[in-house]
Amino acid sequence: MPDQSHPTPVIILRSVLFALFFFTWAPLGSLAALIVSKVSNDRALFLKWIALWVGVIDWGERHILKLDHQKIGLANLPPAPFIAAVQHQAAWEAMQIPIWFPNAAIVLKQELLDVPLWGPCMDHYGAIPVQRAKKGSDIRRMLVAGEEFVAQKRNIVIFPQGTRVKLGETRPYQRGVGVLYDHLKIPVVPIALNSGEYWARVKLFGFLNIHFPGTVRVTIHPPIPAGLTRDEMMQRLQQAIEAM
Repeated sequence: MPDQSHPTPVIILRSVLFALFFFTWAPLGSLAALIVSKVSNDRALFLKWIALWVGVIDWGERHILKLDHQKIGLANLPPAPFIAAVQHQAAWEAMQIPIWFPNAAIVLKQELLDVPLWGPCMDHYGAIPVQRAKKGSDIRRMLVAGEEFVAQKRNIVIFPQGTRVKLGETRPYQRGVGVLYDHLKIPVVPIALNSGEYWARVKLFGFLNIHFPGTVRVTIHPPIPAGLTRDEMMQRLQQAIEAM
């Protein structure tokens, strides 16, 4: 694990160059995706553009940051639909989801859909927005939306702890994933990762994220079958994700 408290001058330089690259490409790519979604009814074309958008960012990570990633356990993914419960340590995995799970729907905070350009793109990709202040109505809305996506054989992606969790910290697993599991009667796939080791929350000048070279490991665990009690599923999910 890299020493995040002492980034070298080379790592700082790479992080600055990547920030320039990312904040140039990200809005341009989002704008192009939004235009595609408005002028074409071909969803496959939109998803191909989203894959290209993320692919360009991957290129920048590999060549500027010297950061790669490895997926372990791809054979564990069952046929759609299923719930992908993804560990959340950094913004890195949030950007990867549209190419890991094309045509899925992601449970996310309502305010993220208000982000210019990126928000409308995510809404078109497939979003189940939640507002924590409205827990009761949000759960009902989440279940209705989940039913609609599952009927279309689309997967549901959720961050089971509800927010990013720093390395070394623990946070409770939120009830949303359990409620979806109970209601939709589909498997849950635990996905663990270590993006927080490299896509750090260390900031330079108070705003610039420092990123470290290395390889992010993404571990896809065997699915937790449908039909268990919610408590048993949650216990298995937490054990699988926290095992890393």
